[in-house]
Amino acid sequence: MSAEDNFRRVRSALNAGRNVLTTLGYRTIRVFVVTRVWEGGRKSADGGFVDQAVYGGQVVDQATGRFGDPPQVGLEIVPRPKVRTLGIRETYGSGGIFREGDVRLTYIQPWWEDSRTGVRKGFRVVDVAPDPAPSDGIETYYYLTGDPLQGEYFRVGSLTEKFGHFEVTLRARATTPTVDAAGT
Repeated sequence: MSAEDNFRRVRSALNAGRNVLTTLGYRTIRVFVVTRVWEGGRKSADGGFVDQAVYGGQVVDQATGRFGDPPQVGLEIVPRPKVRTLGIRETYGSGGIFREGDVRLTYIQPWWEDSRTGVRKGFRVVDVAPDPAPSDGIETYYYLTGDPLQGEYFRVGSLTEKFGHFEVTLRARATTPTVDAAGT
């Protein structure tokens, strides 16, 4: 058995374990990566938008909407990542990069191919943390849904790769209601 086969087995086991946490109700917040193409050629332009779910560089789903509508489609990160608000030590120790209220997604499964079935699983960096679009008419953001975090977020900094998973930090957009320290 090759080292590559062993690595794929480890990734498969990690993926199965993360699915169990979702099934048991420990990971209740759903995370979607939304690519929005504005019809007017710039963000918030009149005329509406097309939301896309992009996986592996291919558009896998899309839907249209009007200004002010919530996202219509997005690439859901499954198994669901661990979602937590950054603590005061992390914000203070970041040297001003992170703020109170920022959210960290951890345990995002990196891309791998199941050697038995040939099915791609997990995500590449460009799937979960795409670079900003060169056009003002295209934006990528994250949509979180679940209690207590719900709304639109954008990426702060870069994606971090740890052993066996990715981590990314998000900040609420101006349109997202925030939760105060009391949780209300």
